[in-house]
Amino acid sequence: MTEHIDEPIHVAIAMNFSDEIINSLREISPKLHIERYWPEVPEHVWKDVEVLYTLRHFPLPEQAPKLRWIQLHSAGLDNVINQPIVKAEDVDITSTSGIHAGHMAEYCLMMMLAFEYKLPQMLAFKEKGEWPEKSHRIFSPYGLRDKVVGIVGYGSIGREIARLANAFGMRILASKRDVRQATLDGGYEEPDMGDPDASIPERIYPGSAIKSMASACDFLILTVPLTPDTTHLVNEDVLSAMKETAIIINVARGSVIDEEALISALAAGK
Repeated sequence: MTEHIDEPIHVAIAMNFSDEIINSLREISPKLHIERYWPEVPEHVWKDVEVLYTLRHFPLPEQAPKLRWIQLHSAGLDNVINQPIVKAEDVDITSTSGIHAGHMAEYCLMMMLAFEYKLPQMLAFKEKGEWPEKSHRIFSPYGLRDKVVGIVGYGSIGREIARLANAFGMRILASKRDVRQATLDGGYEEPDMGDPDASIPERIYPGSAIKSMASACDFLILTVPLTPDTTHLVNEDVLSAMKETAIIINVARGSVIDEEALISALAAGK
């Protein structure tokens, strides 16, 4: 038993991490035998790997008989869900769900502010080296206060968006799969962030009522994972219900939106 405990743990990192990051990981414990493999993992390596950190590189179960843990670089599971290794009974798979909440929420606030304060228009004129006549009409800001933001998917990212948007005086609506469950059902949570008890939104809609929520929104922010239920969640019906001035911010996977329906809506002047 003692001999087994003293054996190194073989960790493969299939990401292009810097030497600084790799060395800092090695300092965690002398038992960790950490190697970085990029852009490919040589086939002969798999037989000894016990822990794998990856985004897109996965072995077949028979290639990695010692593998016990796969840590994904992503919050979503769509890269791994159809891989044969998922069916291996003795392999745990974890994601980075929750760690992106702060950055993604700030990005969404940045985009809403950019649209409300006409930043795209300003940059377009800057590139042309021009300043328009009646610039006050083109660049006059509206601001975020009292604007309605609908958050599709009320997980860690959605809840932090709600917290920040609430500080700007926005009205917040949200949708989630199970409206009866207020708290998060897993994932990493930063202290003093988010909306732990789901008390910020004026109303929380079930997933089947996205169209109704979207019709009231000035901004619709998508934060859901990509699953069979969320593929093309924002479809022709949802788009047709939205205000012509509404803005969609998608920080989920692209396929959450029906692209053909979106193109048609834009062509029709939405």
